[in-house]
Amino acid sequence: MKTGLILLIIMSTGLFSCSQKNKSQNKINADIEKLDSIKITENKKHQADNLKRFIDTEYKYIDTIIGKSLMIQNSLPKGGLEYTAPNGKRYVYAIFWTRIINEANNPVELAIDVPATSFQRIDSSNNYFKIFVPKKRINFDKLSLLNFGIGDLGVILDDKLQKASSLQRTISPKDASSFYIITLFSHGLDGPVRAGISIKDGNLLYTVNGQEIQFGQINY
Repeated sequence: MKTGLILLIIMSTGLFSCSQKNKSQNKINADIEKLDSIKITENKKHQADNLKRFIDTEYKYIDTIIGKSLMIQNSLPKGGLEYTAPNGKRYVYAIFWTRIINEANNPVELAIDVPATSFQRIDSSNNYFKIFVPKKRINFDKLSLLNFGIGDLGVILDDKLQKASSLQRTISPKDASSFYIITLFSHGLDGPVRAGISIKDGNLLYTVNGQEIQFGQINY
């Protein structure tokens, strides 16, 4: 039996300028509707207030049968500086993080699979980008630090630049899971960079300035 869901969205603005097999047959299907407000329980309010200033988009998927929901929070970017690969090639990087909150009574299976290939920008014939999902855990107390406190970017990327990224996690009921996403551009962009994860038909999509990339799957 398929699960019916409604997708709710909230968006805010900020600036960043720089030149498998399904583990369940019940996939998440979503329709879009405006989200006017988010109810947050008291024991989560402090953390939510602390994270709010870093968040760019929130997507809330409501199960219309069981009345429970799944929320995805995508951050604003940090970065805009250069990363130089071991082969001498230079990239301009942007670092994001995503937090997935499972408010349902069942666990959620998350499977991210990003190829090592470069993606061509749809608005530029000579600008390409790569996506990496490091397995390093996020310390939300360090979000104010450089690059959200991710640490030495060279140590993270030097060995993984030509490798695919994968991440598998089980998100327990009433729990959350967070991870970094690093986007490397072959050339700087002439405007703000926005990126984030959303869900369509059980598939994860990663959207970079309007360009959608298949990112994996998520299932109850």
